[in-house]
Amino acid sequence: MEQYFFIPGRYPALTLAEIISAFKEEGLLYDLLLFSKEAAVFSVNGLSDIKTFSGKLGGVVKSGRVLDEILFSDNEDKFNYIFTAAFLKEKGVLLNSGKIKFALSLYQAGADAEIFSRLEKKLTELHVHLKDNLKSENIKAGFIRIKNRQTQSVSLVKNSVLKSGFELSLVASAHSLFVGRTEWVQDFEGFARRDFYKPAKDKRSGIMPVKLARMMLNLSGKGESSAVADPFAGSGTIILEAAIMGFSKIYGSDISSKAVGDIRTNLNWLTGKQANVNLFVSDVARLSQKLQAQSIDAFVTEPYLGPPLHKFPTPEGINRLFRDLTPLYRAAFTNFRKLLKKDGRVVIIFPAFILSGRLKLFELGPIADDFEPVHLLRELKIAHADITVRGSFLYRSINQFLIREIALFARK
Repeated sequence: MEQYFFIPGRYPALTLAEIISAFKEEGLLYDLLLFSKEAAVFSVNGLSDIKTFSGKLGGVVKSGRVLDEILFSDNEDKFNYIFTAAFLKEKGVLLNSGKIKFALSLYQAGADAEIFSRLEKKLTELHVHLKDNLKSENIKAGFIRIKNRQTQSVSLVKNSVLKSGFELSLVASAHSLFVGRTEWVQDFEGFARRDFYKPAKDKRSGIMPVKLARMMLNLSGKGESSAVADPFAGSGTIILEAAIMGFSKIYGSDISSKAVGDIRTNLNWLTGKQANVNLFVSDVARLSQKLQAQSIDAFVTEPYLGPPLHKFPTPEGINRLFRDLTPLYRAAFTNFRKLLKKDGRVVIIFPAFILSGRLKLFELGPIADDFEPVHLLRELKIAHADITVRGSFLYRSINQFLIREIALFARK
């Protein structure tokens, strides 16, 4: 089994669940070796192309193959050998005969604070040491200067580091240092383009982040041959991501005819065609009249979460909001039950709040009685601030009062 590292963005627990869902969907055997808010390392059997696999994900910003693992109990010569031309040639990293650019990044994944501090202080020295060693082998090289301890993806792309050189990503665990070569960075320009430049948006209803839409589609555990649906499609963020990901059947609906028109506009802007997308106007309560019974593999959606908030709501306001939303969510799950295949999934967002320092979640009650909550990380026994007591995940956008709770359900 090969070892791979993944560097998550702002939502590490959600990203870990997304990676694991993608592994399972592709039938890959894996073992999680370590996880922190800065990095995850897996041992994986059968992953033939880390770039293609990572390109499907929304939460990972960097990934690559682990080249070696150095124990902190090993002698210093073994550590220093990593930063030599001999090591890089041995691992197939040095293939370019011209001038190269390289970068180093250091990630904390459970290392002792004192050991990690020494590694961090040594980074500048390691850059110079590696450059000098390459020079002694008649290899012209320059390195990307960093302010902190990590090279940003933007710098790697703008300086063509992965094309004309390499980045070594150093992941420090409790007992060892995993040395990886960065092979892929997220298409941040593509995500930004779809986030900010699609022609039709509805800011009043709120705009779902494109990366979150991608992550939710992956959490469904369904592949390209599946039928996915978003019955609260809005301006089509989830629909557009599903189209890019190549799902064979995509259904998008909304109670607003304007929203459905916006989706068509955005699809034409993005793909120049409607792709495999079936769009229609419908209240979620009548959804089962529009689609064939047991025809959908996954519902992936952000329903109406309530009116825009201009200040933090009172406890009474939160309770009132939850009561007002209950009939809508009950109608949604009633229709999901009729339309999902036997192994169907629901990936849905609920509103949540921090009230007096405690997390206030939407009370499901009997709404999802016909569904089983799916706890993707239960077996791993991972504790994280963004994992709720019911195994769902929190997505906390900056400067927003409302927190998104991403929950996953399987049809019973």
